[in-house]
Amino acid sequence: MTASDNESELDQIRASLAAEQARIAVGMDARQAARIDERIMDCTPYQAAVVVALAARRTTAVGELPKAEEDFEEYGKLIQAAERMNLAYLVNAPATTVTAEVSARLEEILGSEDFPADDPGGSEGYFMKAAISIAYLRDVWTLQNLKYARSALSSAYKFANKLGRHLPTPPAAPLDEAETICQSADLDAVTALGEPISVEQFDELVAAPASIALGQAYRARVAEIIAAGR
Repeated sequence: MTASDNESELDQIRASLAAEQARIAVGMDARQAARIDERIMDCTPYQAAVVVALAARRTTAVGELPKAEEDFEEYGKLIQAAERMNLAYLVNAPATTVTAEVSARLEEILGSEDFPADDPGGSEGYFMKAAISIAYLRDVWTLQNLKYARSALSSAYKFANKLGRHLPTPPAAPLDEAETICQSADLDAVTALGEPISVEQFDELVAAPASIALGQAYRARVAEIIAAGR
């Protein structure tokens, strides 16, 4: 390889990095324009938890893949327990027992009460991040701290951002921008309903076409990563 070839390759790498940085900047600008952080902090703790639950539903769609159970035994039971926990808090029913179950299953997957410091990479890393979204949901319901809700939505955005940047085949539409759009729509819908909301109303929010489609896109992308042996 000649010096000219090396320079050409470096130019391509620099151009690719510059394009990626520009795309990330666009995504962050869109997120700031949507005022996600400010709007979640203006919610009541109940409303914030509902918004976080909707984001977690999209993220945990990856847990429906069979490999989730291969990497983490009984992963599906964590998701089922999280859904029961969320439902209990939603309707102000006793939730102590199911919350304890969620915490125990989280510890099995994450290794401790604290979030793991190391990302194992590949599909396993995304399954762990989906589990972390459930940990955030538990904390928002139980601690009623809006800062946890803000962190939860930021984590969901970063999940989409990383998944969109580390794909064998990049998606046509940026996943992180789609997550911002869904979070903004969730905030609009939840704050318009007031509180408490009924189970039927929550199910309608979960079934929003854009939100369903994004969850399916996450699942498809992780499946692609698995197929690529990552």
